[in-house]
Amino acid sequence: MRALVAVAKGNENIATFFTTASSVVNIIGASCKRRDALREQQQKYIMKALQIDDLETGQGLNQETTLKRPCDTRWNSHYDTLLSINTMFHPVVKVLEWIVDDVNQDNLGEANRLLEEIQTFDFVFHLYLMRFILGITNDLSNALQKKDQDIVNAMMLVQRCKQKLQSMRDDDFDDLLSKVSIFCGNNDIDVPNMDDLFVPQGRS
Repeated sequence: MRALVAVAKGNENIATFFTTASSVVNIIGASCKRRDALREQQQKYIMKALQIDDLETGQGLNQETTLKRPCDTRWNSHYDTLLSINTMFHPVVKVLEWIVDDVNQDNLGEANRLLEEIQTFDFVFHLYLMRFILGITNDLSNALQKKDQDIVNAMMLVQRCKQKLQSMRDDDFDDLLSKVSIFCGNNDIDVPNMDDLFVPQGRS
C-alpha cells in the first residue's frame, strides 16, 4: 500500500511539474511584447556569460532560441520544452519578474505564482530528471519512427533504453543531484539538506 501511495504521489508531482512548465511557456508566449522581452533578456544573459568566460562558444552554440510549446500528443515536444526552459531559465525568471512588476500586464497573479514555483529545488529537480528521462526515450522514439526500421533492431533499441534508465537509477542519481544543486546555487535557489529527517504529512 505504501508503495502505491508513493507512486501515486510521484505521478502527481510530475503532472504538476509539466503543468507548471507548460504554463510558463504559455504566459510568456501570450504576446509579442513578452516574447521580445525574453529574446532581449536572453541576449543580455549570453553577452554577460561570454564576458566572464562562463559560456561555451563555437559554431552552432548560443544561437537565439525561444520557448518550445509542448504538444499533448507528442512526447518529444515536451523534451524540447524542458530543454528550452533549462537553457533560458535566467531570462524566463527576469521576464516573469517584469510581468509581476508591471501593473499594466495581464495575469499578474499567475505570473507571480509561476515565479515562485520555478524557483524551487523541487521544480529544478523535476526539470533535470524529466529532461534526462525524456532525452533517453526521445532518442528511442525518433529511431522507431524511421520507415526502414526492422523489428530486431527495434528490440535492441528498447533494451538499450531500459539499460540506460536502470543505470541512471543505480549509478547516475548522485550525479544528477549534483547537477541540480549546482544549477540551484547558480540561480540563488535554496537546496534542502538531504541529511535532515523527513517527516511525511498525514497519518503514520
